[in-house]
Amino acid sequence: MNATAPSTLSLEDRKQEAKKLSGSKKMHDMQRVDLRFLDQAPLLMKVHQKINAPKEEVFQFLKVAENWPKWHTGITKVIWTTPLPFQKGTTRTVEIDGKFVADEEFIVWEENYRFNFIFLRSNIPLSTALMEDFLLKETEDGFCELQWVVAGETKGILKWFNRLMIKIQLKGIEESAQNLARLFEKKEP
Repeated sequence: MNATAPSTLSLEDRKQEAKKLSGSKKMHDMQRVDLRFLDQAPLLMKVHQKINAPKEEVFQFLKVAENWPKWHTGITKVIWTTPLPFQKGTTRTVEIDGKFVADEEFIVWEENYRFNFIFLRSNIPLSTALMEDFLLKETEDGFCELQWVVAGETKGILKWFNRLMIKIQLKGIEESAQNLARLFEKKEP
């Protein structure tokens, strides 16, 4: 699976496109969290998925905005809003199901190995904080395993439904991880 080149839109055009997405909706700030949140979050979902590709190839694939809707259940658009090279502090805007919009910031960026992002704001105020952690570990056969963690904290009455939310979210995360693995399956001639 080859990673296609990042969007040919200029940085300014990408920022304008992201502004249209988030600007058309009332955005709610979310709590800024750090890596300790992975150990403290009331909502914690973990998925491990074997992928039949080297971790470098998978990481490069994930850097391309247009690739996310190909595998991630619900994502309809990803717009990088900072220039290359991607690194700690990189930002993007994500649209899910054409309804949910979130602005994200990467707080960890270790090329070809790991990235972690937090949600800065979203248009649907269901959570006070959200974080996702992607770690690609090399396996003995030269391929990799994705270790994906989603950590969150819900607001108000939704806290009473945390167990149900974990079940629902975990199903979507597992499905997305399986979709990603399928994109890298070796095709028989």
